Amino acid sequence: MAETSNRSFSPFVYWGQDSENIFLKVEIGTATDLDVQWTDNDLQLSCHGYGSRGKHQYQFFLQFLNPIVSKESSYKVTEKSIEFRIVKQTYHDVWPRLTVEQLKPPWLKIDFDKLVDEDDEDEIDEGLDDQVKGGYRTGKNTS
Repeated sequence: MAETSNRSFSPFVYWGQDSENIFLKVEIGTATDLDVQWTDNDLQLSCHGYGSRGKHQYQFFLQFLNPIVSKESSYKVTEKSIEFRIVKQTYHDVWPRLTVEQLKPPWLKIDFDKLVDEDDEDEIDEGLDDQVKGGYRTGKNTS
């Protein structure tokens, strides 16, 4: 039987955006002991689960490029991932990158399925908004 170590790893995190939200998909299957904490400037996640390195402790910290509305942001846990809908504080603003740091961490990837530029924004079905919001829950707001 394989043992889990005390070492923690960073999971793959995929991000996309539209004019009002940032979307994160954290590739952790069967997440347990989930701890999500965020402020209007950052997000921290820690959990046990199955990621790119097998069953381990995974964690990451993101300091956002721009402020978010943490009280309106939410997440949901699925069998294969943890998905976030993070509300931007300034609507109709496309971020050039997700984090304050110029260099992107190697575990942070672009989710082209969730990346909507301003030209595509008008073509999105209004019914999609209800789908995106469904099933999400709020995390611990530490602001």
